[in-house]
Amino acid sequence: MKGHTIKNILLLSLAAILLFSACDDDGFNFDIAECKPEAFLDNWALQVILPNISTNFLPQLNNVDFTTTDIGYAAGELGTLIRISGNGTVWEVQLTGQQSEPLTEQSLLSVDFFAEDQGFAGGSDILPQFSEERDSGAVFLSTADAGVTWSRQYHSDIRRFMDLEFYNPLLGLALVLPDDADTDSDYSIARTEDGGATWSVEDLPEDFGFPRFQRANNRIFIPMNRRFYFSDDRGETWTERSAPVNSIEVFYFVTPETGFAIGETTAFKTTDGGQNWDQIPLPVQGGGGIMHFADENQGFFLRSVIDQEPETGINYLSGVQSLETQDGGNTWTVVSEKSGCLVNGEVTFPSSVIGYVVNPNTVYRFIKQ
Repeated sequence: MKGHTIKNILLLSLAAILLFSACDDDGFNFDIAECKPEAFLDNWALQVILPNISTNFLPQLNNVDFTTTDIGYAAGELGTLIRISGNGTVWEVQLTGQQSEPLTEQSLLSVDFFAEDQGFAGGSDILPQFSEERDSGAVFLSTADAGVTWSRQYHSDIRRFMDLEFYNPLLGLALVLPDDADTDSDYSIARTEDGGATWSVEDLPEDFGFPRFQRANNRIFIPMNRRFYFSDDRGETWTERSAPVNSIEVFYFVTPETGFAIGETTAFKTTDGGQNWDQIPLPVQGGGGIMHFADENQGFFLRSVIDQEPETGINYLSGVQSLETQDGGNTWTVVSEKSGCLVNGEVTFPSSVIGYVVNPNTVYRFIKQ
């Protein structure tokens, strides 16, 4: 990724919330709003794209990275790696654990391309007992020909590569779950200077949820629960700062100094890199969401609308509320109170004005107007 790039897993649907169609086979009434892409946002066009291949066999996607505004890669369960082109319309399965002699059957949790033809992917060694890869350590893949061929190695001291951020063929960072972690949320920061052959690992100060890097220009962030790290020297040194919320639900920096931290019920903005925070009037209920800014003034925020099925009491995602700001997040305007465009999945913005949210069934493409 180059320049102002955001690669995050910011799922609108919470882990405990089920996503259903308007009426399922058992007759339950799940009232899903209608999707009207033209009315989703005022200053952004939303395109709802269906992949050109059958997605019935595609497993869950865990990470997506677009190297250009047109070409990207998605990593998923069962050793799945997909090349996406044609502005999200063309999907080519490059790797899958369903092949007769798969390169890997591990869940691929992360993918990162620092150039159009050079990239990396990382996996998880948590596998069924009968798997030949069990207890081999997390798999680490690399390619220098846009994914036509991949090389493979295993790291016995790492259980999961949760996210990757490479600057060149040799220097890269990773958020990992080390083999000696006390819990499944005891993540560490890892750094390599030899293309992933070896990694130096440093423990992070608190357990937290699903880890992802976030970049604003040359500064890279690691949001946790009640604090965050950032580095201006490609991970050689890190600075720690406190967050204004007890649990960070959404973390987004427009520039190295201007950013937002959103908790379950409150939202805050900083203009000095997180040394000071001011609460902003952004309606937040239940946490979660997707935020993106085209510049320091113009941005949007997407928030889940959760309803409850009356007969069963099941919570479900019934719509998405969309909001926009033109003054740097100081004030927000609701564009759609409850859209049926259920934007959820892996988020990647290869430029400030074009971005994607990808899941196995749908690609949502955002274009600044």
